[in-house]
Amino acid sequence: MAKSAEEKAREWLDEQKRLPRPGSRFPIEPERAAAAAGVELSGVLHVSPGELAPHPLNQRYFLPETADYFEKLTADIKERGILVPLICRMDGVILAGHNRWKTARELGLEKIPVQKVIDELSLEKEKEFLIKDNLLRRQLSSEEKKKLILELYGEEIGNLQKGGDRGNQYTGGKVHVN
Repeated sequence: MAKSAEEKAREWLDEQKRLPRPGSRFPIEPERAAAAAGVELSGVLHVSPGELAPHPLNQRYFLPETADYFEKLTADIKERGILVPLICRMDGVILAGHNRWKTARELGLEKIPVQKVIDELSLEKEKEFLIKDNLLRRQLSSEEKKKLILELYGEEIGNLQKGGDRGNQYTGGKVHVN
């Protein structure tokens, strides 16, 4: 006898419940996973929040979020757990996920999902990692974004040699004004 759509959905859901999830208590082997940016990451590990520490540059570049933001984040983590692993160096210094870490500590979570950067990053690369991760995720003002972009690309922006003669191939490099 063919299974109904409801039976198939229930079986699928039961199977999903058996699979390990970030924030769950199932052990996950620390296999390596490649990140899109070319940074090699470990598989998802479940570690105590006490084993992690904030990156000192995070406070320099980012203002603390509002109490309203943390209320919403806390409610979400209470309901669903931490779904996106934090990213940290091998020594436990956080590169991405400071607010989730802070909330996990306040909630007294025993374990949280983390991926560790296997590659050795220079301080410049760590700074780039911190800024780029937050530049896209946070609700930043245009002034805050401008400061971060200048922090990342200030020297390159200063070296641009654009402007001057606005001619083109048809005018022989000269601007003709009538």
